[in-house]
Amino acid sequence: MTDLSTLYRTDYCAWARRNAEMLRAGRYAELDVEHLLEELSDMGKSDRRELESRLMILLAH
Repeated sequence: MTDLSTLYRTDYCAWARRNAEMLRAGRYAELDVEHLLEELSDMGKSDRRELESRLMILLAH
């Protein structure tokens, strides 16, 4: 398990900041790609659920 994988489980905010810093610096090989992909996928699902929920509320009114 990499340092970033451990950080992902223990301090999400620090994990996100560290990955952002590496992206800005172009240090792509050091990224926690597995967890970044998981987060992006979850973000898309969450946004879709939010949109569906708001649409149902709008239609109900």
